[in-house]
Amino acid sequence: MKVLAAVVFGLVVPITPGAILTDVPATPDARTRYVFYVHGRIIESQGRNAVSPDFGRYEYDAILAALAARGFTVITEVRTVDAGQEFVDKLALQIRLLRAEGVPARNIGVVGASKGGGLTLRVASAVADPEIAYVVLAGCGGGSVVRAPTMRGRILSIYDDPDRFNPSCRATFARASGLTASREIALTLGLDHGLLYKAHAGWVGPAAEWLLRQHPTR
Repeated sequence: MKVLAAVVFGLVVPITPGAILTDVPATPDARTRYVFYVHGRIIESQGRNAVSPDFGRYEYDAILAALAARGFTVITEVRTVDAGQEFVDKLALQIRLLRAEGVPARNIGVVGASKGGGLTLRVASAVADPEIAYVVLAGCGGGSVVRAPTMRGRILSIYDDPDRFNPSCRATFARASGLTASREIALTLGLDHGLLYKAHAGWVGPAAEWLLRQHPTR
């Protein structure tokens, strides 16, 4: 396994991989960086080993491992079919539980892919915390523009251009006046919507930087 490291005060310091959990811990550590991963729709219907005829296997466990390898404690669950507002409310409650236990907002992030990205934007509206960081992977569209005025936080959008579903967040961001920061990265990897099916460095790296506040805000 590749050992990652960070530069702290001029010194190269190894990154200790985080845990992978299905719920917030009973006793959260305020120093830990927690990231919720919200998967795409296909896993709702096929489970964690889902395979798309167009994009191949959804590398769910590899994605979780890639985020954990960056030092995050990852919280995730396989949603039921047609998950919607009930799931959004649950995730918002989990975030509030972390905050109530002393975890600072800057140590909490949400990464959502495709439908999971849409759910993530709804969480940004429900939680309404200006310091929580969100990463949306090919997840804008649907009602995201309508919800934009109520969104709060720092949101990074990443997708592969062209993506057949046109998931750019540009129109959403234009109406999201309450965001603390927003940015969009359009990659050109030839993966189409399949980008989010993989633990690809093209999105994992920028996502981790955004969650750690190491990326330019706009």
